[in-house]
Amino acid sequence: ILWFTFWQASLSTLLTLVFALPAAYVFTRYRFPGKSLLLSLSTLPFLLPTVIVAAAFSALLGDNGVINNLLVTLVPDSGIQMDLERTLAIILIVHVFYNFAIALRMITGYWANQSYHIEEAARVLGAHGWSLWWYVRLPVLRPAIVSAAVLVYIFTFTSFGVILILGGPQFATIEVEIYVQAVSLFDLPVASALSVIQLLVMFGMITLYTSLQSNT
Repeated sequence: ILWFTFWQASLSTLLTLVFALPAAYVFTRYRFPGKSLLLSLSTLPFLLPTVIVAAAFSALLGDNGVINNLLVTLVPDSGIQMDLERTLAIILIVHVFYNFAIALRMITGYWANQSYHIEEAARVLGAHGWSLWWYVRLPVLRPAIVSAAVLVYIFTFTSFGVILILGGPQFATIEVEIYVQAVSLFDLPVASALSVIQLLVMFGMITLYTSLQSNT
């Protein structure tokens, strides 16, 4: 349970950043109609209750969900079906859906305040494509990326509703196991020990995030 909690949070954080970085580039570098509205709407998923989001994704991607019913209607004899219920994939999808806005807003806000002359100078010196990203943009954005990663990691590490509703007992995190031990099994010593572990990890992560913010 401890191992799964750590690595699912790491994978969720990585995927969130993979989707948030290109989106932050678009919002920072381009002007288009509805830009401010889209940026505001991107925050909406983070404000939705966990139960509502879990029910929505179950209705969309579940065995009898909208997508599977659509596949049966369009290609009835193909046997194609999405089977995402009670899988790690749906947990990661919902974590990215929830935390995308956090990473996007933090990286976009930081990037918008950086001078574009650094990139212009790099282009003159021959930096293009991936080299421009690797040697110029990512180093400039490192404080925002690391801060966003720490914050997203905190939220995914303490994920409860998403894991409990969509993942099931085979994907229990520390938070879910605390609930199971305390409520279902009434094993309070184990629940207390897990709570102490989670508090220590969270204290370390919050201390790291505070330190990063003060140095940004």
